[in-house]
Amino acid sequence: MTAKVWGFLKYYHPKVNEGKINWDKQLVDIITKLDDVKTKQDLSDTYIKWIESLGEVQSCGNCESKKENKYFDKNFDLAWLQDEAFAPALVEELLYVKENRTQRQHFISLDGANQIYKNEPQYTASQWNDENVRLITLFRYWNLIEYFYPYKYVMDQNWDEVLIEMIPRFQQIKSEEEYHVLLHELTVKLCDSHSFFLTDLVRQHAGRKYIASDFMIINNKAVLSDFYDDSLARLDDLRLGDAILAVNDTPVSDIYKKIRNISMVPMKQ
Repeated sequence: MTAKVWGFLKYYHPKVNEGKINWDKQLVDIITKLDDVKTKQDLSDTYIKWIESLGEVQSCGNCESKKENKYFDKNFDLAWLQDEAFAPALVEELLYVKENRTQRQHFISLDGANQIYKNEPQYTASQWNDENVRLITLFRYWNLIEYFYPYKYVMDQNWDEVLIEMIPRFQQIKSEEEYHVLLHELTVKLCDSHSFFLTDLVRQHAGRKYIASDFMIINNKAVLSDFYDDSLARLDDLRLGDAILAVNDTPVSDIYKKIRNISMVPMKQ
């Protein structure tokens, strides 16, 4: 819920969008306070104090959409603002921010059809071992997709479920390679070949060499379905429909289990 509230306030709260608040630091501060939260009421009280500390939100006279306008809303759902875990006073605060939302965006702008994400603090690669930086990274990315990704409604996995799955995994990372692989896996969740996080450490994990063929995993076999280069395929006597059972005595099924979460290769049973 903290990831969601932080993202909602980031893109909706007028004071946050004045650009005078270090919003990443605010997240770290609120995560620290969660250690003292024992009940649902404690959680709501923590969020209420947080919202009130940001400053007064002025009433907005032109925030309501015209009722006759129709919008594509399969990606858009703020029903969680009234989650049963929230006290009525918190729900009132959140709905007030929604109804009197900012009319500008500090963290995003448009360049034609392209979204430009800006004014975000930068972190160095060496900070991967800081749990707070890892959670900031996850929460930033999750909320970008939540509010701005047009194909969220056709993902294989519900985006809320991705957040629940990823939080403990981002907390428990033990190596830089594991961090890079998990970042790439997060992008693969979109089921969009335009989205990826590909580094030397990801390549090291997945393997740096591959055959000059496209393939599909069918019944635990890699079945060749297309060639990148016909002449290279002929050198190794590869033909469409050939099935690879193992690589260096390692079954294809075992290799696929290692990389399936970071691979766009479709699996057919």
